[in-house]
Amino acid sequence: MNTGSLSRHLAAATLLGAVAIATAGCSVDALTGGAVSASSYPPVAALPTPAIGSSTLPADFPTDIPVVAGSYRLSRNADTTRLEVAEVTESDLTRARKALSDAGYRHESVLGQDMYFNAAHTVTVSGTDIGYGYTLIYRVSPLPSIAGMPSLPNTTLPTFG
Repeated sequence: MNTGSLSRHLAAATLLGAVAIATAGCSVDALTGGAVSASSYPPVAALPTPAIGSSTLPADFPTDIPVVAGSYRLSRNADTTRLEVAEVTESDLTRARKALSDAGYRHESVLGQDMYFNAAHTVTVSGTDIGYGYTLIYRVSPLPSIAGMPSLPNTTLPTFG
């Protein structure tokens, strides 16, 4: 190989390297203007709208538990009853908790969860919004069904003054 041929190969390699470096900063977005022409992801369907509840509180829901007005859906799982109340606002969560306290339920914070107790039930009430409007969720368990808590004694501790 002569030096003229070597110079041409070296010049071609240098030019190719310069082009590679110049185009290294380019991306597909730069080539297409940011538009995606096709996606490799399957289409995602929207979540179905929840079934419409009833404006009447279910007859088998415990009557000693005060519930805010709304649209009700009831479900059960073993010993737990779950009542969803739709067509409410975030301020109704405060109203629901106050109603439980006013009805004589004792409020306790158990591992960061607000719980309300009376002689028969343990009630938690929380709120959520997953895109269909705010919903309150009441979870009700008969008091003896909570593991490790067969009953809550009513005791008065003496005070030392």
